[in-house]
Amino acid sequence: VTRQHPSKVRINYGLKRTPIIWLSQTGTGDSIDPSNVSKLVHTIRNFVRDNKGSVILLDGVEYLKLQNGFVLLMKYLHMINEIIMVEGARLILPVNPKAFTESEMAFLEREMRVFGKYDIL
Repeated sequence: VTRQHPSKVRINYGLKRTPIIWLSQTGTGDSIDPSNVSKLVHTIRNFVRDNKGSVILLDGVEYLKLQNGFVLLMKYLHMINEIIMVEGARLILPVNPKAFTESEMAFLEREMRVFGKYDIL
């Protein structure tokens, strides 16, 4: 699994003019650190409300799991998915399967399918 900058995601998914919010620990100017979950959820909610049809690129899922545990990670993903469902956004979730147990990965994939608008890279 490779991490992709939003410009590469635009090319790979044909999202020329689609607004993308990049949630990453890179610290670059166009990213938001996902470790502050309340700020993360607030930022996502505002972004997708103001940018209909937008894409959320949530990088650093492994970090969120490491910092918070798998159960809390799933709670965060559910909060994000609820926002996405209401606002009509799309979630791109790059995941390194090696960072999860086999059962965690199966659960993650199953739960994300419930929400429909997601991609696991």
